[in-house]
Amino acid sequence: MLKNLTIKAKLLIYFGLLIVLAAIVGTANTYSNHQIAAKFDSISEDSVPWIQYLEKSNLAINRIARGILDISLQKLGVETTDQGTLEGKKAILLAIITDFDKAHHDYDSLGPHNSSDTSFRNQIESGTHEIKTASLEIIGLIGSNGGDQIILAKTEELSNALDDFGELIARAFENEYEEIELNHVAADALAKSFIWINAAIIFSAITLAISVGLAMRRSIVGPLKIFADTGREVARGNLEIAVKIDSKDEVGELADSFNQMTINLATLYDGLEAKVVERTRELSQLSKRNGILLQSISDAIVAIDRAWNIIEWNRAAETLTGYNRDETMGKQFRDYVHFVRERNRSENISFIEEAMLYGKVKFMDNHTFLICKDKTEIPIGNSASPIFDEEKKVIGVMVIFRDLTQEYKSQALKTDFKYASHQMRTPVTKIAWDLESALDLADGEEKKGLIQDAYESTRSIAKMVDELLELSEIDQEVVIPHYDMVNISEMIAGVFSEVDHAVKRRKLGLVYSNTSVINIETDKELLKKILVKLMDNAINYNKENGKIYLEVQEMKGALVIEIRDTGIGILEQQQPIVFTKFFRGSNFNTSNLSGAGLGLFISRAYAEVLNGKIWFKSEPDIGTSFFISIPKTRG
Repeated sequence: MLKNLTIKAKLLIYFGLLIVLAAIVGTANTYSNHQIAAKFDSISEDSVPWIQYLEKSNLAINRIARGILDISLQKLGVETTDQGTLEGKKAILLAIITDFDKAHHDYDSLGPHNSSDTSFRNQIESGTHEIKTASLEIIGLIGSNGGDQIILAKTEELSNALDDFGELIARAFENEYEEIELNHVAADALAKSFIWINAAIIFSAITLAISVGLAMRRSIVGPLKIFADTGREVARGNLEIAVKIDSKDEVGELADSFNQMTINLATLYDGLEAKVVERTRELSQLSKRNGILLQSISDAIVAIDRAWNIIEWNRAAETLTGYNRDETMGKQFRDYVHFVRERNRSENISFIEEAMLYGKVKFMDNHTFLICKDKTEIPIGNSASPIFDEEKKVIGVMVIFRDLTQEYKSQALKTDFKYASHQMRTPVTKIAWDLESALDLADGEEKKGLIQDAYESTRSIAKMVDELLELSEIDQEVVIPHYDMVNISEMIAGVFSEVDHAVKRRKLGLVYSNTSVINIETDKELLKKILVKLMDNAINYNKENGKIYLEVQEMKGALVIEIRDTGIGILEQQQPIVFTKFFRGSNFNTSNLSGAGLGLFISRAYAEVLNGKIWFKSEPDIGTSFFISIPKTRG
């Protein structure tokens, strides 16, 4: 029957049964206590009035006996301890007799006390009447001056009656206490019987509660244990097992859901297993591809864990260090890779430690060398990249380094070239000055022409040397701007002064326009070099008697300078390569031009150093406009 009930219904039944059992036990206990209390109350109700009567009667007959004796002796002339008058004592004795009689009437009103009470009542009635009658007669005799013999005889009769009544009272006391004892024994027996009855009821209730509880346990805990055992089997991978519970309650519904879940899990596991196989195959292929890719990288790659043990060593690392992969894997990094600083020969591994500590890519100091297996030293450049796990914790570092031997050689060539250029500039400049002085002293047109040609050639060589030196500085990234407040009009006046000779020689016109800009914060020398090179370009590619327009304006917080010529323009197909090194326009005879075609390349590089930019617009046979934009303030 329990199988068809819900767990909630089972629990309600169980708790309802417990409440009913508790009510039954409580009721039985209350009833038994009430019965026992009633029994003891009945003993008190029956015995107390009766004992009170006996006590009053016993006291009364004693007082009557003393009173009769006292007045009789006083009547007979015998001295007594009580000094009262005879009449006073007679009055007191009459009051005692009255109390005794009243006690007797109270006893009559109590009704029958027990089965033998009728016989006892008759004796009490007789004794009480005899004592009362005798007492009154004696009092009457004493009051009427009766004879002493008669008084003594009546006193003797009263004494006998009192003795008999006293014995009757004593027997009554004895019988009453025996009756009380018997009633107490009966009450104790009743209490014991109720104790056993209550114990039987409690035992029955506990037995019933335990039986129902066990049945409930079997219907609830039992299936849950089956669930636990089945769940452990499923956890071990047995997906074919099912929960076998035949009940219609929530546990039965849960069993059905669990079995369906196991079926779905088995289906999912089969599909997942196939996917795992496929994914494993893909990961294996990816690992092989990554391994091939890692081994194919030209830079040396060495990966280490947090204990600095080598966990990866590619082919380039083998080539560069001289150690093969088999002898390094799992070994300490510093036993096989030795980085030292060129200046003091100290070990250089701080960039690896910082990458490990801070979880960021770090680069090693410049001028670091790798000491190879054969003790040769190779200049290298490298970096350290942290390796993270799924929780973004650093678990190692990947050290990447490459051979910089060719770069060192190239740098040495640049240094030598720069030195040679500096060495060349001094004599060339001196020759130009000498030719310029000679030109002023020449007295013939032919001589002046020859000296002029020599002077122009020397200036061309000097310009080319200057541009090569500037190019070297740009390539080495050593051009550093020095910012200051620059008066634009004064600076442009200096530019015009520098190109004035060439402008006059080409018979060109200059048009300058500046509507608002006065001062900007920039590097005066770099900006002047840019403008001179753009002006040289406008002069060289202009037409005879052409014009050059220089316009200054402010646009969105920047200084914008336009240098426009009326020259031959730039062919459309050559416009994308205008700012490349050594560019020369093919629509113009450049054999007579000075320089090496580096002016525009250098101008754009200088503009970028100043956080600016250069662009142009050009139409063949109409002219070209170059624009330079420089921030008005240091950004």
